[in-house]
Amino acid sequence: MAPYLYVLAAAFLWGTSFVAGKMAFGVADAPLIVLARFTMASIFWLPVFRSALGSIPRARWGALLLLSFLMIPATFLLQFIGLRYTSATSATLMIGFEPLMVMLFGWLIWREQMTLLNLMLAAVALIGVLLVMGWPDGANFVGCLLVLISTVVVAIWVRWSKSWMQGLSVNAFTALTTVSGTVMLIPFALLMTNDWQVNFSSQGVAALLYLGIGCSLGAGWLWNMGIRSIPADSGGMFLALEPVFGVIFAVALLYEPLSTTTLAGIGLVVLPVFVISFLPVLQARRSPEAC
Repeated sequence: MAPYLYVLAAAFLWGTSFVAGKMAFGVADAPLIVLARFTMASIFWLPVFRSALGSIPRARWGALLLLSFLMIPATFLLQFIGLRYTSATSATLMIGFEPLMVMLFGWLIWREQMTLLNLMLAAVALIGVLLVMGWPDGANFVGCLLVLISTVVVAIWVRWSKSWMQGLSVNAFTALTTVSGTVMLIPFALLMTNDWQVNFSSQGVAALLYLGIGCSLGAGWLWNMGIRSIPADSGGMFLALEPVFGVIFAVALLYEPLSTTTLAGIGLVVLPVFVISFLPVLQARRSPEAC
C-alpha cells in the first residue's frame, strides 16, 4: 500500500504544479521559474549527489545524463513554456494523457502487450485531448501541444528509470538525476528566457517555494520511492489523477472557467484511464471464481 500512497502524493503535487506555476509567473519568466525550482531541489540533494558519484561506472554516465535531460530540462521546459501560452486547466488536462503514453510506449519500444480495448480507450482519450486543445476558454493550440509533447518524454523516462533504480538507492538516483538535470537545464533556461525582469510578491514567492520544495524536491522523491516497487503501468495510471487535482485547484484558486467542451474533454481523458486502471483489479477478482 505504501508505494501507491507515494505515487498518489506525487501525482497531487505534480497535478497542482501548473496552478502554482501560473501564480509564480508573476515573479519571473517561465524558463527562470523552472530553473529556480530545480535549483532549490538540487541544493538539497547536492551532498547525496557527491557521495553517489562513485556508484556509477564511467561507461554508464552518458545514459544517465540522457535520462536526466529527459526528466528535467526536456519535460519541464516543454510543460512550463506551454503553460505560458495556455490556461492551467488545459495544460493539466494534457498531462492526463501521460498514463496512456506510458502504455503506448511500453508497446512500441518495450514490446509489451497492447489489447484492442487499450487502443480504443486511447483513441477516446485522444479525442478528449483534441477537444481541450481546440476550443476551451483560455486554451491555446501551441501551448497545449507543447505540454502534450512533454507526455511523450515522460512516458520514456518513467519506464527507463525503473531499470536504473534496480541498482541504485532511491536517494542516490534522485540526487544524481536532479543535480545533473539541473546543470543541463541552465544553458537552455538562460537562452530561452525572454524577460529578465524579476517582480517579487508574497503570492509569487510562496508559489515558487511550493514548486521548488513540494513539486520538485518532494514529488520527485515520492515518485521514485513508489515506482521502484510497482509496475510502470500501475504507477503511470496514478498520473491520471493529475488533471483531477489540477482542474479543481485551477477553478478554486485561479477562477478559470469550465465550459461544456472542457468538461467533455475532462471526461474523455480521465474515464479511459480509470477503466484501464481498474480492469486488472476486476480480472484478478474474477479469476479465482473461474477456477
